[in-house]
Amino acid sequence: QDVEVAGTLPMSMTTFVGRDQELGEIRSLFRNGKRLVTLVGIGGIGKTRMALELGFSAGDLGWGCVYFVELAPVTSPDLVYGAVLESVGGDSSRSPLQAVVEHLREATGLLVLDCCEHVLDAARRLSEVVLRRCPSVAILATSRSPLDVEGELVWAVPSLSMRQPGDASDTEASDAARLFADRASHVQPRFELSEDAAGAVEAIVRKVDGIPLAIELAAARVR
Repeated sequence: QDVEVAGTLPMSMTTFVGRDQELGEIRSLFRNGKRLVTLVGIGGIGKTRMALELGFSAGDLGWGCVYFVELAPVTSPDLVYGAVLESVGGDSSRSPLQAVVEHLREATGLLVLDCCEHVLDAARRLSEVVLRRCPSVAILATSRSPLDVEGELVWAVPSLSMRQPGDASDTEASDAARLFADRASHVQPRFELSEDAAGAVEAIVRKVDGIPLAIELAAARVR
């Protein structure tokens, strides 16, 4: 199903690795009627990349459009509604929040609010109004803290899966190791997750607790 992506959906230059189980769980939440899911976790854990991946597959969940709002550059809570309006479109002659609601009232889609932690009050107010007045719009937020909105489901983003020392039962590389190998191949094209290298890579990703950003920084040093 074709999905209209409103605004500028950031396109990553790197491959999305792993997270199949996690993405499946979040999709199930929306299929089962949840309308506000907040991905919560520390910086670098991969909240934004997961939100983008869900946005790209929005058609599978019956959404006709995805509105992606980057809140990280927003320097003041007073500018949040304007940033959302810029993404979703609407009548700019009205107050930004009113214009957003008017535009989304008949929409069937997903509103992604990325990086809400520094503008929690405004993101909370926006979410409350949209959920109440736009019945066919769901919200996926990413934040270091919950929005604390009635009906919100807080989903803690875990580290990438890793193999534990001495675990011989699983011969496949973990998601964390596969991410390391993929990013390492960008700086060392001949790098492969061979049997000889696998143990060292698994040790490295455990050392950085399976945090995606830390894995990418470590992989960049294989040069």
